[in-house]
Amino acid sequence: MTELRNQYFELFESGFFQEVINRAQKEENLTAEIEQLLAASYFKIGNYTDCLTLLETLEGSFGSDPNFNSLYGAALRRVGLKKEAKIKLENAINLSNNDNPHIINNYANLLVDMGNSQEAVEILENIVKNNPDYLDAKINLERAKKINKSTTNPSTNDEELTDEKNIESELFIDPLMAAFSTEEVELNNRSRSKSIPNKSITAKKYIKKEDKSKLLIQKLELLKQCLDEKNYSFGLQLCSELNTLNLAKDLTYKYASDCYIGLKRFNDAEIFLLHSIVINPDSLASLINLVSICALKGDLGQALLIYNRIKDRSDLDANQKHQLEESIKSRDKELKSKYFNFV
Repeated sequence: MTELRNQYFELFESGFFQEVINRAQKEENLTAEIEQLLAASYFKIGNYTDCLTLLETLEGSFGSDPNFNSLYGAALRRVGLKKEAKIKLENAINLSNNDNPHIINNYANLLVDMGNSQEAVEILENIVKNNPDYLDAKINLERAKKINKSTTNPSTNDEELTDEKNIESELFIDPLMAAFSTEEVELNNRSRSKSIPNKSITAKKYIKKEDKSKLLIQKLELLKQCLDEKNYSFGLQLCSELNTLNLAKDLTYKYASDCYIGLKRFNDAEIFLLHSIVINPDSLASLINLVSICALKGDLGQALLIYNRIKDRSDLDANQKHQLEESIKSRDKELKSKYFNFV
């Protein structure tokens, strides 16, 4: 069993996150330690739904582990459950005796998201002071300073700041709400009971019985099922429901883009990916998909530009990197073999 554990850890440390997932899905009776590594692999590739589902089952085994709580908090933050994330990250900090800069860095990021940028700046400055080579903390410090400066402008009062946040939120919502035509909604309403009869429950009905965080995760699981079953139209409706549940906007747009890719509406897919990336420029999953869409459309220059931006990232799965390179080469060869027909 120790040898199997070491194999998984070696794959994870080498960046083969999808390979960890592929192997684990074929195994039976995985140890809790390997399942925790599986959850971390899901997180690395941006599959926060399966990550959170697995972490919930492992909490009894690792509830006192600071790294487990940090991962749990980071995953909750990524889907927009900030209050729940704060509890987990504070647990992680306490369990690590306030001595793990990586956990504290994650906590500072959450504080920025929650509007406590001044406190985040103070925390990150201390991290950078004690860990001058910690690049991620330096980047986050600059982000926190920029946001803090914009929110502490003497000419801007609290009421104006609230109005700006509301306006910004509405701007983010508009593209998603405009994505669903009346025909699509009617079609989804007619087909949903046939497609997934046991789980087709609207947010309005379900929220009376379950708290918001559980409902959001359940809807995410249902959306993943829709994508697996290629039920992309219903998937779009779930994206709309998740938007009303305040799923992180970059994820909402990313999932909507996945649905549009499945429907072969590549222009729409590209628009939603760009919205996702504007909100979260470091979203690896969205950037990977954008490389693929640009290559598919024949815009190889843009595909290469984005690929070069992400190719050296430590969280890019090694197999994924190879697949992206091959898809760009293959598409380039295909385009060069075409001839122009001037008729």
